[in-house]
Amino acid sequence: MASLPCKNSIVNQRVKLILSVVVIYIRHDCQADTYSTTNSLHLRETFVFNLNIQQNESQVNDIIGPTFTRLRINTDSIDYRRISVWVHRSGTNCDVLPLRLKIQASVAEHYHDDEILMRTALAESASEFESRNYGMTKIKKVCIACLEQLKVGAEAYRMPCSHIFHGDCIEKWLKQNHYCPICRFEMPTN
Repeated sequence: MASLPCKNSIVNQRVKLILSVVVIYIRHDCQADTYSTTNSLHLRETFVFNLNIQQNESQVNDIIGPTFTRLRINTDSIDYRRISVWVHRSGTNCDVLPLRLKIQASVAEHYHDDEILMRTALAESASEFESRNYGMTKIKKVCIACLEQLKVGAEAYRMPCSHIFHGDCIEKWLKQNHYCPICRFEMPTN
């Protein structure tokens, strides 16, 4: 920050404040704990206002504050306060107040790659579901209706839920009930 020597105050003199801002955006992949720098933002704004306005510190804040806020620069910070006070004090008893201010800041963005998280969760869920036999009891070689073993070559029926029974046994069961005797899978009634 630099200023020129001041003379006596003239009400109609102007203040020219040139604000140069360089913001570097940093992305943090929380899952991989890696950082990458994306495109930087270079911005230059010029403010011109009456010199007598700068004599009131709150008016100086009203002029430059919105720009700082738009750039995500905290107007409650000590650095912003120093700039505001410096503009206010430097302009007292000046004919001209040329100011140049260069700010460099970094903005960190933390993110999770939702697609990777979703794929991982789905794979874990599918693996667990498969290890639990897809939520069903294991297919046994015993007909649950009569508790006799299913023999090779015997007539057996597979229900839509994949459970297997002797043909005669499941027919008797389904005449009285419309669901699988093991998992309660509901059978169509038509």
